[in-house]
Amino acid sequence: MSMAVNTMIGAAGGAALGGLIGGNWQSALYGAVAGGAAAAAGTYAQARFQQEADDERRAYLIANDMNHDSAEMQRAVIAARQANSCYNRSFSQVAADVRRGSLSREEARQRFAEINEGQHETAAILAQYGKKANDSVQEYQVAVNQQTQKTRSSSSRNTRQMTQNYDKCNQQVSDINQERSSIEREADAQRNQANELAGA
Repeated sequence: MSMAVNTMIGAAGGAALGGLIGGNWQSALYGAVAGGAAAAAGTYAQARFQQEADDERRAYLIANDMNHDSAEMQRAVIAARQANSCYNRSFSQVAADVRRGSLSREEARQRFAEINEGQHETAAILAQYGKKANDSVQEYQVAVNQQTQKTRSSSSRNTRQMTQNYDKCNQQVSDINQERSSIEREADAQRNQANELAGA
């Protein structure tokens, strides 16, 4: 059964990687996030409990879903980091050209502006993705809480794995937000440097 939470995060993560390879990471991820199915409150837990009556099997399935989504979120962070690295290299190249006098200030201003816009677009996409990922993790929290109450035991391997994978998903959401903040800080710092090199 394909869960909405997996569809959304899986599509976004896959689009991030595919778009990066194709040189259009931002547009690819933006489309996936904008078009992804946002899980309605309580639907994930309800669906899993309806689908699987066996407690151990259900804990295994929930753990597996979270493991998949955690990996997809990690891939999205890596893709964003790589995209921003490309912007940083482009910025350094333009700055070097300005200092050498091989690039006019007018052209430099235009290229600096394009780089800055791309960085902020990447950060904005990550912000949207982070919000949807956080909503999905909240869905998982409901499922984990209900599953724990149902089994009334944390000693089983599947239950322990489920709890660990939930923590991993939470960490990935934090990583998404940290990467967004890092990109925004770099973009602001480079904008100030660009103004010094080429003028506002």
